[in-house]
Amino acid sequence: EVTSARQMYDVSLKEAKKAHIIVKASAVADYRPIAEVSQKIKKGKDKMSIDLTENPDILAKIGEKKKKQIRFPGIRY
Repeated sequence: EVTSARQMYDVSLKEAKKAHIIVKASAVADYRPIAEVSQKIKKGKDKMSIDLTENPDILAKIGEKKKKQIRFPGIRY
């Protein structure tokens, strides 16, 4: 079960090795929080901010590693 963009990146790279055709459409998310929490963050009086980091580009990475026999149509928005 894939539940994050990072997991999708890892699984996509693994599965791409045995693929003849790969069809993907836009990213799950371009950014993700740097710090992950396992429970709800309660409301407070203080201002909050969330530091983000860029998710890896799955399409670009597979494109770098693709073999000549892989067909790679992709849709980007």
